[in-house]
Amino acid sequence: MKNTFLALAVLLLAVNSIIHTEQLTVAVSPFDVRGGFTQDDADAVYQLFVGELAVSGGVRVVDRSSFDKIMTELQFQQSDWTSGNRVAAFGKALGANSIIRGQLMSLGGKLVITANILDINTAQILSSSRLQLNGIGEVFDKIPGFVADTVKALPKPVYKIGDAGPGGGIVFFAEGGTYMEVSGLLGNTSWSEALTLARNYKGCGYSNWRLPTRSELNFVYQNLRAKNIGNLGDSWHWSSSVYDSNGAWHQRFSDGYQGNFGKNSAYSVRAVRAF
Repeated sequence: MKNTFLALAVLLLAVNSIIHTEQLTVAVSPFDVRGGFTQDDADAVYQLFVGELAVSGGVRVVDRSSFDKIMTELQFQQSDWTSGNRVAAFGKALGANSIIRGQLMSLGGKLVITANILDINTAQILSSSRLQLNGIGEVFDKIPGFVADTVKALPKPVYKIGDAGPGGGIVFFAEGGTYMEVSGLLGNTSWSEALTLARNYKGCGYSNWRLPTRSELNFVYQNLRAKNIGNLGDSWHWSSSVYDSNGAWHQRFSDGYQGNFGKNSAYSVRAVRAF
């Protein structure tokens, strides 16, 4: 039991050093306009908002052409924004974690811009950001802060063990909003080549993949293979943990046994990443 808690503590420390690099995928609906402004004004504000969102580093933004294409394919109408099922289908087709709907309006002689974050499963508004300006000319200076506030309010996705991860792997660790996923089989090779193979893996474009430590590999076995989740097979798998100058730790997925053999032996390779 003591070793289990120690392994968990080490794993959490490693994960927490990487977790903040994970990005959400956000779709932004074209901004609506109400009173005192034209659709061209709304489109200009939309472009500024999306541009700032894309360079903020915190999210990935679905491009406008993809948004319009999927909206047309699903025959998504204005009235569908109140339907949880329709919004959920739309968000899934977009590959988005959240959808932002914006509005540009004149209120009391002021320019008011709102950005509502929708729950893609219920269509309910999770949060709303508002920016009040004296005129359209202030948009350029105020948009960065407005976008930053909106990004902070975005809901973080929740995963459970066995779910598909954002990198195309299988989630094998889920604790307190901290997650790790394991890739499919990358090959059968020596230990040094396994390190390189895992490090160079770019599943779904992510570059923080690596060979699992001995403890992480055991989490993969205990949480997935031992429960027959993920079709991980029975072969030996390399870990990044060394035994001595000549050997490294690996694990047999048929029964979970861990051993150490020469680094020149050929065993299976799977990469892991934290998110």
